[in-house]
Amino acid sequence: MGDLIKKNKFKERENNLIIEEKSVVKKIAKNKVPKNKMISASVNAENYDNFTKINKARGMSNNSALNMLIADYINKNQE
Repeated sequence: MGDLIKKNKFKERENNLIIEEKSVVKKIAKNKVPKNKMISASVNAENYDNFTKINKARGMSNNSALNMLIADYINKNQE
């Protein structure tokens, strides 16, 4: 009977350690992920419409096109 109680306590501790470990891993992973930033821009209607038409024709969203343009700008101007 005593051995059964010891085994149950051991399994309980083991399960608690596994749960704690998963929690720590999630916290570490969460801290390493850089947060995305949102920007706002004002664009005249004609440019916005043309930009949207071009992106739709290329099969991409305005957001992905802007990210591509920003990445290209950074690559060209980074020192």
